[in-house]
Amino acid sequence: MKILAFAPNSAIWPHAFPEALILESLQKSGHQICYVGCGQLFEKYCISMSAYGIKPDALLQDKQKVCKLCANYKNIIKNDFSFNGFDLVDDVKSADREQVAAILQNATPSNFWDIELDGIPVGRYSLHEFLLKHKKSSLQFSDEEWKQYIPQLENTLLSFFASKRMLDREMPDRVLVYNSFYSVNHVCCELAAQRGIPHYLLHAGGNMHKRMQTISITRGYAIHELNKNPLWKKYREIPCSREILSSVTDHILSLLNAKSGFVYSAPKSREELNLRNFFGVTENKKILLATMSSRDERFALETIGTMPQVLDTIYPTQIEWIKALLNYVRTRDDLFLIIRVHPRDFPNKREKVKSSQAFILESLFQNIPDNVRINWPSDNISLYDLAEIVDVVLNAWSNVGKEMTLLGIPVVAYSADTLCAYPSDINYVGATQEEYFHQIEQALSDGWSLENVRKAYRWCGFEYSRLLLNISESFKYDEDMSISLIDRVLKKLYTIYDPYHQQKSDCKNRAERLDSQAIINQLIVNANVTILDNRDSDTENTVSLSEETMFLREELRRVAIALYGNNLDVVRGKLGQNIIRCIN
Repeated sequence: MKILAFAPNSAIWPHAFPEALILESLQKSGHQICYVGCGQLFEKYCISMSAYGIKPDALLQDKQKVCKLCANYKNIIKNDFSFNGFDLVDDVKSADREQVAAILQNATPSNFWDIELDGIPVGRYSLHEFLLKHKKSSLQFSDEEWKQYIPQLENTLLSFFASKRMLDREMPDRVLVYNSFYSVNHVCCELAAQRGIPHYLLHAGGNMHKRMQTISITRGYAIHELNKNPLWKKYREIPCSREILSSVTDHILSLLNAKSGFVYSAPKSREELNLRNFFGVTENKKILLATMSSRDERFALETIGTMPQVLDTIYPTQIEWIKALLNYVRTRDDLFLIIRVHPRDFPNKREKVKSSQAFILESLFQNIPDNVRINWPSDNISLYDLAEIVDVVLNAWSNVGKEMTLLGIPVVAYSADTLCAYPSDINYVGATQEEYFHQIEQALSDGWSLENVRKAYRWCGFEYSRLLLNISESFKYDEDMSISLIDRVLKKLYTIYDPYHQQKSDCKNRAERLDSQAIINQLIVNANVTILDNRDSDTENTVSLSEETMFLREELRRVAIALYGNNLDVVRGKLGQNIIRCIN
């Protein structure tokens, strides 16, 4: 098989090197690899520049530094892994550039949506990174935003012409990209699909514990539909091994540390907090925690067509959902509602922009009932501190829904497998408004449960262990690892002596072959959707329900120690007491 790796962002080494490991594994299985770089085709602005903190209006010389780095990293990979290939820029002709210039000249904020080439909605695909960067949930652009969007549109158009010519000439059997939602990658993938060529998305694993040492490979855009994977119905009935459950706990502990830029919550406080007092909640009230989601991420994926727009939920927008909750608790003296605004809607450690949804919320929350408080990101309160006092979590589509279920807290959702990225069957779900509020009452009545923990651990075992490939034998990069002063000094000296020391070292120290080589080969050759598609779950080492329960209690002890320290006899919070009773 000829496998084309569409890799215009080699400058992002933690993405490029794992991708190269997968490609080498396929090469060792007898496949021909064609490694395609950028060749400065996207020199005006690109994903790599954004990753290095370069802004769209930066000086040309600053952008060119990233281009040079990208080219050098690409050459290191091609030489060390013995990949053949070429650059996209070589497949763009002067006539293509003239057509791109003509399209850009005629593009306006009112017609760009209709820009289409060979049935590919290029104008729509070019929006992905732009919408995320500006946290937009509408297509209304300011003059400055439009100015920043144009280079994105230009890149996507150039990618279209280069990819079309490249695919027609090379005629690969498969296309692999690191994140096929990026606009220039997306166009290549859709052109491949038009030609009947399966395309695969590579991405770092979702398990926050050593995230970069695992990798997900899924066909098409299935990574955003894992909750609908038919295999889950089988695996949700299978008790998990100690190893799988332990990997899920590792993920939880990383969330508690909150070191990764992909973890939005503040870390768990080391001190005992009186959050009831902070929010003004009297002891006789049960607490509902409504966890909101950022709208822009979902809007971006809906806009580019890789995630279906959901129109049949009981609450079409989160604003309507929040209004319904406000009305629900307004006359309930026994309840107190805390609304947790998603940190991404406001400037945070990853993005410095305030979303359009944030302005709407600030207006909505000007007048709220006495038994309602807002948990703003500026409060700097960890989700895991809030977990100590809440009775039930009400979730829109945030991953908080599974994170709180992992701790045994009942979670109620208002959509069945259409909004959340995890299966709704690990939560309480209401399909109608009447049923939704009935489920809230049921969750309040049922309270904390080990069965909640079990369901969430099984799902996360499916998502964060069974569906991921471990590449740690060849890539030791750890986002959470603290580097000593001596190591930092040595790294600096190595970089001065050889700017590419780390990259060369990674290549030199990789394993002879990946342990998962046969699995990777089977996935690609059979054009499967995930690595589980041809695996027989019945042949796994089976674990009994009672053994799984014992393992779960062991994992909950690990979680408890991370939350409260080694002396578990003095734990006072509601969540802590529930966990301690369970593990004892």
